Amino acid sequence: MQTRKELVSIDEVSHWAILVEFLDSVEKSAGETVKSKVDYKDILTTEDFSLFSKLREVRKKLAEENGLPVYAVCTNEQLAEIAKRKPKSLSECMQIEGIGQGKAEKYVPALLECINSQNNEA
Repeated sequence: MQTRKELVSIDEVSHWAILVEFLDSVEKSAGETVKSKVDYKDILTTEDFSLFSKLREVRKKLAEENGLPVYAVCTNEQLAEIAKRKPKSLSECMQIEGIGQGKAEKYVPALLECINSQNNEA
């Protein structure tokens, strides 16, 4: 966002004119990071993306049941990692960054069930 102020005189009366301009490109100050959108369809295999999509549906259901935003259950990054690794246990899931004991016990069983059902279909 940029602002510009000018003093304008109309009929011997002065007024402040203020222009506020919102820019399309976002510039962050030092120390701030900008996360770009990731297209998981581009970075996952077709099989992994299919599982990722099913995991997102399970995550949405879990979030709704618990009255939470979906990212509080698992982030897209965590789901993508689960889709790649296809863990078979809570402890394997806990090796993924951001998945601790609490998340593992509360949400991972449903995710593991989704992985198992995907494996059975294949």
